[in-house]
Amino acid sequence: MYVQVTTTDTEPAGGSVTATRVEKLVARTDFPEKTMADLEGLVTTPRSGSGSILSFAVEGKRVQTDANTEFAGGTPADIQPDARLQVQGTETGGILAAARIIFR
Repeated sequence: MYVQVTTTDTEPAGGSVTATRVEKLVARTDFPEKTMADLEGLVTTPRSGSGSILSFAVEGKRVQTDANTEFAGGTPADIQPDARLQVQGTETGGILAAARIIFR
């Protein structure tokens, strides 16, 4: 769960702050079905698959490539855990279908 915490504390006391408000946020990996999405983050699961059909996760979001996926600044072999990527694509059934992957 992602939250936004508001506090009036200027410095943590004993490693913690006192929250005056906690607001639940929508996860930055949740996208409406069939919408264009842009996600940047670290690869969190190794790639699987072969050829142009690959599956992996960025910040926990499942991503899938196909023969039409464009790669900028790297190749599919560079999709490794902790690599920083920007994925542009369409949300389809809970999976981000990658149109373009940019290596950061």
